[in-house]
Amino acid sequence: MKKLKLGLRLNAYNRRKIALAVVNAQIGGRIESLNRELADLGRDVYAALFDMYGIGNLCADGEDVSTIMEGTLPVAPHITVTNDDHTDIMNLDFGGEKPIPYCYQIGNVNDSLFNDLPMFEERIMGLFPKSALVKKQAEEIELKMIKYLETHKTLRTAVEETPGLADIIPDEYCEEQKEGKSLDSILQGEVA
Repeated sequence: MKKLKLGLRLNAYNRRKIALAVVNAQIGGRIESLNRELADLGRDVYAALFDMYGIGNLCADGEDVSTIMEGTLPVAPHITVTNDDHTDIMNLDFGGEKPIPYCYQIGNVNDSLFNDLPMFEERIMGLFPKSALVKKQAEEIELKMIKYLETHKTLRTAVEETPGLADIIPDEYCEEQKEGKSLDSILQGEVA
């Protein structure tokens, strides 16, 4: 079991860190699933662009294809798409820096992307509401936890009032575990 620094005085920084740990404990699975979906979508979009443009065209006009190996082509780790009313953005990650068509390196790529790959429009735009919901849930949990922790001066009172919180506290707010005798060594008679 973790030994907490119960005397820790709570401030804005550590309240937020603890709140984020609670967010992760509560909906970490949903966040992870959304990130996986985004990564898969990014790889699929990149593969489709690569098939469509070919390696020779995944660069600015006049670039020499041989420079791809030297990494001097315009490259991007992702492209950024926006929702319908441009109030939210989402990065489609390619999983590393890769050359992309020149038209995808500037401004709003939605029009270029959906003209090139209309079959991805529904899949991409469908992730915006899902992403917004997860973001909203995360923000609500974080805010509630910060408000709750603001009613406590130290970690001790917060944990005493809410014992379940003890398991979620980030390791940086725990004492270092001392190396001692193991229970097995005592039971096997190795330790006098």
